[in-house]
Amino acid sequence: MTALDDRPTFETTAPTTGLGLLMAALAEKEAADPRALQIQTGASQAMGCRAESLWRLLGIPESDPRLRLDAWIGKAAHAAAERALKGRPGLLVEHRAVYRGVPCTIDLGNITANLLSDWKFPRLSKIVWMQKYGIGSGYRGQLHMGAAALRAEGHQIDRVSLVCLPRDGEFDDAWEYSEPFSQEIADEAADRVAQENARAAEMAGILDRFEMHTVDARTAEIRHAIDMWDLRDEDHFFCRQFCSRVTDCRGPEGKYPTADDPVLIEAAQQYAAATWQKREAEALLEEWRPHLEGVKRIALDDGTKIAWSGGNPKVDEVEDLDRVRREYELVCGPIPTKQVTKTTAVSLRVTFPKKPAGVGDV
Repeated sequence: MTALDDRPTFETTAPTTGLGLLMAALAEKEAADPRALQIQTGASQAMGCRAESLWRLLGIPESDPRLRLDAWIGKAAHAAAERALKGRPGLLVEHRAVYRGVPCTIDLGNITANLLSDWKFPRLSKIVWMQKYGIGSGYRGQLHMGAAALRAEGHQIDRVSLVCLPRDGEFDDAWEYSEPFSQEIADEAADRVAQENARAAEMAGILDRFEMHTVDARTAEIRHAIDMWDLRDEDHFFCRQFCSRVTDCRGPEGKYPTADDPVLIEAAQQYAAATWQKREAEALLEEWRPHLEGVKRIALDDGTKIAWSGGNPKVDEVEDLDRVRREYELVCGPIPTKQVTKTTAVSLRVTFPKKPAGVGDV
């Protein structure tokens, strides 16, 4: 990639604000990233949404390209980790390998410790969720396929781990999940990629056979196939929020109706204003809280009292479910599972194009 000074097309169209300039430059750099241009499924995508895989493998451009701040932060943190670890003996850092034709990028292969580790930089809430419910098949497939790729190169990898550092927390909040290497999980992920490749080849044949060469015709036929094969592995909210192919895959989102009831408009305005004030207040709480560390309690002139509570050791008797699981599996084998239908919590989201009218700084 050339320097900014060597990009006349960028310079002539670049915004004049600092934020606009940064966003435009990052979007341009992201669009030219080899990973963004890659059509082939990699280890990190092996257990992802099958519908997204089909669009990508068929070479259909993204209908909703977007620059995600969390992805940018993750890339920057990966680069910092690579600089800190690169060149140390016994370590493979950002190492490229292949397993059964699937490209794998290994964040860290600790050859000395027979360990493969992958870095993730999620929100702290996501870490807490994974600690309770597990890391999921997507992460596990990526880890074990990477380990299988290193083993294919002759390295002895016995364990894999997912290292999570919260981008909105502290290093003390970091967490590492580890488990023994599983050839079965690695092959399951590789089989999934092979199936997706075969499906994409079948779909490409259908498009050519019926001479669907226009963008609209190809998009409609692929969407029909996704509906017929039931390939969407994420819910509607996730797709609209995060997927860069959602318009092609699910169709254009219907416009929200404009309210004409004065009472409804007033309620919406008040709710939006209160939501903005809540965000400002939470930001101020986070800013000033560290200044009160170590102060047990403090009284203000107006009678307001602020004091810390909690932090005391507490011993409870709880059921040792981990032991129950181990002993059950030792005698009876894997614990049986059942399907449970749950309803997600209902929430009212507010999306701000700018600060609501009438809301001042807190």
